Amino acid sequence: MDDIPVITPEIIPNEIKRFRPIRTGDENSKYCSKEKFARRLITEIEGDKTRSRSVATINKWIILLLENEPNFYRFYKPEQNLNDYVMWCLEQIHQEDLTLPKRGRGNPKIIAEFVKNNIHLFSAQRYQELLRNEHAKEQPIDSAKAIIAA
Repeated sequence: MDDIPVITPEIIPNEIKRFRPIRTGDENSKYCSKEKFARRLITEIEGDKTRSRSVATINKWIILLLENEPNFYRFYKPEQNLNDYVMWCLEQIHQEDLTLPKRGRGNPKIIAEFVKNNIHLFSAQRYQELLRNEHAKEQPIDSAKAIIAA
């Protein structure tokens, strides 16, 4: 009977809060479903009405990226929500499509040519570089806010 260890419960004070990881459904999550992401990409504003991308268009763009960007498959999971890198790549294609004249918008051949000719724009290294640059810009701003607050 002396071999049985005694387990004492952990008592957590009320002022200490447990860390809760961000989940896919949370508003602060970086993951987004294709449907929500497609609604975010607005193509036209006509008075009170707005048009957004369809999920089928998003799927076509994803297939283009999978065919042309060798490392894209590492970041895209078909049955899961889109991560920030995949959304960034799709936003790049969306922005390029908006620069086209109205007659050429949504043309799959033009978009395919753009992706093939500018595949270097969609590399994960470029995305990480942009994030680092953004973080480097935010650090002096945060330190300036801390100095002003003090």
